[in-house]
Amino acid sequence: MSQKDDLLREELDGLLDILKGEVQSLVINRHVFWEVQDIIRSNQRIQIGSTFYDWMGSAYASSMSIAVRRQVDEAPRSISFINFLTQIRSRPLVVSRAWYKSLFPGGDYPPNWADKCFDRLAGVGQDHVRADAVVNEIAALKDRTAHVAKYVNKRVAHRDAHDFRPLPRFRDIDAAVEHLDRLTIR
Repeated sequence: MSQKDDLLREELDGLLDILKGEVQSLVINRHVFWEVQDIIRSNQRIQIGSTFYDWMGSAYASSMSIAVRRQVDEAPRSISFINFLTQIRSRPLVVSRAWYKSLFPGGDYPPNWADKCFDRLAGVGQDHVRADAVVNEIAALKDRTAHVAKYVNKRVAHRDAHDFRPLPRFRDIDAAVEHLDRLTIR
């Protein structure tokens, strides 16, 4: 392991901590929003037309969409999941089996546990993550967030002169958050 690789791993670890915090906030915010929706659905007395409910839905859609859009921002100075994955794609050898296993010195782990975990991450028997697998992760992330990101660019951050339809639904935003959560765990 070279010093340059160690520095990149340290940088990626710091970025992942930031990204993990942002995605956790998204997951918590989604949970709170849907819990409030369940409360409203279960209490007929509060199922009324309401400016507050309209605002809550609009605020949820806007804030969550902006946070999702931030994760696919490719500007070089942006801390985003896309840029995190792009760094790994450009130097996939830095995420190696040997380095990964070094994270589990001794301890109460079952035999070959670190190897099995790395196999799930990089593929059975792989010595490092493959650049083509990271390219696929980037493509999947862009695909799952494209409509939400376009909504932010056309309606939230800017008001495009052209009509933007269809607007994303809550389920589109939630699907993007779920994908980011799976990536964070991975």
